[in-house]
Amino acid sequence: MIMHMKTTLLVIIFSLNGLLLLAQDQPRTPRPRPEKKKKQVYELVDNVVKLNMSSLLLRSLSLQYERKLNRSTSFAMGIIYRPNFSTPILNVLMKDTAFTASAETLFMLRSSRYKALMLTPEFRFYFKRKAPRGLYLAPFLRYKYETLTADYRYQDTGAGSAALKTATYKNQINTFGAGILFGLQILTKKRMTIDFWFLGPWVGMEYINNSSKINTSGLNEYDRAYIESSTESYNNALGFSNQYSWSGSGFSNKSNGFTFGARMIGINVGYSF
Repeated sequence: MIMHMKTTLLVIIFSLNGLLLLAQDQPRTPRPRPEKKKKQVYELVDNVVKLNMSSLLLRSLSLQYERKLNRSTSFAMGIIYRPNFSTPILNVLMKDTAFTASAETLFMLRSSRYKALMLTPEFRFYFKRKAPRGLYLAPFLRYKYETLTADYRYQDTGAGSAALKTATYKNQINTFGAGILFGLQILTKKRMTIDFWFLGPWVGMEYINNSSKINTSGLNEYDRAYIESSTESYNNALGFSNQYSWSGSGFSNKSNGFTFGARMIGINVGYSF
């Protein structure tokens, strides 16, 4: 009995040993390693086209194109266009209880129209050398061309007519300035960009040319005084001069001076490629 058990045990041991040797002789198939997802390489993004969403609230269209120069810097060109709408200051003045004006001045304000074109080149420095991504500081230049028009009424009694006539008063403003902007640009994996402007103060010079084309040959001193009185409050409200130079084809004045402003908080949404 004991001999039979020993024999059986030896057979089992030799069988297991043979199986182990056979398993060792079989070639092992290596397990495939999971592929690692490649990280987004933002440095390959060289161009960004953006739309300023904040400007739409002001009835303006603002676009910007940005081109990467190297890991730390980029160049951007912005354009803002505001079509011919009612003058922005009109709503402010009408809500100001301290503002008083004659009927002729109110007539001018209600008929006033405003349009503008602005060009803003800028040079951006990105702090973490991952342009065009991250926090940046951007010195910029700004050119702004603005046009305001308003209708006014006047008399031509010197020509023998007491009826009120209507003419257009035109204000043209050219502004050249420079400033600095602080902001943050975020790039997503789907190439969408969000560019935040925090604050961008600027200073510059503005050149103002005001004029009106009318036939002044029949105007007497009273008629001219009536025009000057009618436009005085309008000029004061907008910061224009009241000193006119008269000619046979109308009147005008020119002035220039220091000005300042700011590129306020803005949100730009765009696409990078």
